[in-house]
Order: sequence, then structure tokens, then C-alpha cells
Amino acid sequence: MSQLNELQELRTSLAFANCFDIAKAKDAYDFIIGENEEQPTLNVNVAPLSDGIYYVMNDKTLVPVAHLETINKAKVSGVAVKMSDKIATVALHDAADGEEVALTTTENNGSSEFFRPDFWDAMSDWNGEANTKDYGDDLNPAINLQSDQYIPSLAQLHLILLNIKEVNAALEAVDGSPLRKEWYWSSTEYSAYGSWYVYFGSGGSYNNNKYSTLVVRPAVAI
Repeated sequence: MSQLNELQELRTSLAFANCFDIAKAKDAYDFIIGENEEQPTLNVNVAPLSDGIYYVMNDKTLVPVAHLETINKAKVSGVAVKMSDKIATVALHDAADGEEVALTTTENNGSSEFFRPDFWDAMSDWNGEANTKDYGDDLNPAINLQSDQYIPSLAQLHLILLNIKEVNAALEAVDGSPLRKEWYWSSTEYSAYGSWYVYFGSGGSYNNNKYSTLVVRPAVAI
């Protein structure tokens, strides 16, 4: 027989104390618990996500790519890579139909607290969402980010690149566009004038003027 939880034990003891007069036992129970007090919730240990490649669904849930046959492809908004406590995502397609675009419409923008001129500092930047917001109205409208999209940081792009074969296979399996051996903008700012970018043909990372034209692959917020 399964064990009783705390509430069941309390009800059982009250029923016994009131000679199994259920009405009296219920009155005693209501008095003890109180009318306006929250009922206790069951603590459930939820196992953390394993490292690997996932589909990002429209409702922001993550589904392992191995479960492709169980999902509706039309409800996939991107692909995610999880490694330890880090995660990076990409949308199904490049922005601007894959054409090279300027990152911003002005030559001088951004906030100094976001500037990372040191490469090691830039490579530790996982804050793509905050970075993208820092561009504000200066972000090139041709990029046409959706409400749940942002431009990935330098570190997030490198996590994607580290798993590029698996990511591209997952993208193609849901009719997405594979990432190409092109120059991709990150949202990590070098200065008011420049931002970091990655060449997906070799992994080389450099900085360039924000109004220079490179490819953008949005990330998907989860």
C-alpha cells in the first residue's frame, strides 16, 4: 500500500479523533487549515535538460531533435544548443533573405557598459538579448527581427559553430536554412563604432564598423 501524504495523514487522524464523524472532522480540518491559506504544493524535482541539440517550439518549449517525428514542423521556430549552463539558439532562416546588411543605420551608437574591445571579454559575452536592445532605434530595420528574436552574442555564435553539423542537420530536417560559410554579425559590441562578427568558414572572429554589411542569423528567445 502506498504511503499517505501529510494532508491525508491529517484527515485520517481527525476522522479517528471524531469517531469518523466526517462532518465534525471536516470542520476541524477547515479550522486548522484556515479558509484563506494556500494549500501546500507538492515539491517535484525536475531534471535539468541534458546537453544536446533541441528544437525550439513556438510556445518556447524545447524538444530533443531525436523526437522529430513527434512534433509538428510548422510549430518549430528555431534550433537550440545546450552545453552545461549555457544555451544558444538560431532561427530557421537568415534575416533579410540571407543578404548582407548593415548592423546599424548610424556610425556611432550603443552604451559604453556593453562595449567589449578585449577578445577574451567578448568571447565571454552570452547576453545577446540585452546587447540587441542596446542598439535601440539604431538597429537596421532591414534585419526585421520578430518580437521574440534578437541577434546572438559572440559566445552564442561560437557555441552554434561548435555544433554546426548537428545544428544544420536539425535546421534542414524542419525545412530551415543551414548556416553558411559566411560572415555573421554578433550583437557583441566592440565600441560605439564597431561590433564583433564570426566567419563560419573558419571560426575566425573580428570586429568591424557597425554599418558594414554582413549576414545576420537571428536567435530565438526561450
